[in-house]
Amino acid sequence: MPLRKVGLLRTMLTACLLLLPYPLAASGTESVVPDSVAPAPGLPDQMATGLLVLSTISSVQVTNVSDKSFSISWLTDVPASGHINYGVTPALGSNQSEDPDSGPYTHHVTVSGLSPNTTYYFDVVSDGNTDDNGGAHYTAATGPTLAIPGIDTVYGQVFQADGTTPAEGTIVYITLFDDDGSGSLGQAAELSSLVDSSGYWNANLASARLTDLSAYFEYSASADSVTLLAKGAAEGCASQTVYTSADSPAAPMTLCYLFGDLDYDGDVDVDDVMQVASRWRCKCGDACYDPRYDLDGDCDIDIVDIMKVVANWGATCW
Repeated sequence: MPLRKVGLLRTMLTACLLLLPYPLAASGTESVVPDSVAPAPGLPDQMATGLLVLSTISSVQVTNVSDKSFSISWLTDVPASGHINYGVTPALGSNQSEDPDSGPYTHHVTVSGLSPNTTYYFDVVSDGNTDDNGGAHYTAATGPTLAIPGIDTVYGQVFQADGTTPAEGTIVYITLFDDDGSGSLGQAAELSSLVDSSGYWNANLASARLTDLSAYFEYSASADSVTLLAKGAAEGCASQTVYTSADSPAAPMTLCYLFGDLDYDGDVDVDDVMQVASRWRCKCGDACYDPRYDLDGDCDIDIVDIMKVVANWGATCW
């Protein structure tokens, strides 16, 4: 391994260990971590059979923005239901449940009946865990009212890792890029679609707007490109880029699990390392023990498990 990478990993691991909730014992002594660790103060006690089942929310995204609607999506690391609380002020006041094809780990909410050119505040909720963006709330702004868009359906299929089982509930994120230098430049605002029970997803590419939402994105029917990113959370992820001439259907995608991607967001990074580090010295039988983070299966979450994640650092689905 290059010395530069070794130094980076050593620095990262030191930072992770400094952030652990309990001090480590000096060399040759027992750890002062208690045998059983309770949930953090203020969190619901959702322990079952010794496993911490409170969901961790990640990858909150806003897509499909129009003048009267938008979609909110996110992932959880354990099976959970989901909804959002939203409103035109930080007081929120309204809620919307997730769309029917959402999966146990993938959550997609479509909010309609909104007002044009309006900023909405929202929090994401999954089984008692509320992500309010650190108390600031997330925001999503609708665009102006435009003419009804044309129809240009982009679609395809997503399968689980076996290549045949439909990956129902997977979220496909769709981004249109200008490749030929004509029409709109850069990229369009992101669209998204849920994979149904047959494995199919679809979206109206003609509804894609500029990133500032002021107009529809003008693109070539053959010479521009569409990037597709499928996030199936625990089932894995996949990505591909196709030309607009070959997007209906796009080639099928098969999900692939990234080892070490513990928050299922499609990459292995410091968030995954911290998920293991936060369970430092948890053992089989402890309330904080979760076998998903015991990567070597020895009933003890320790530096070996952290290093297994670090070994795949930087891997992505795209």
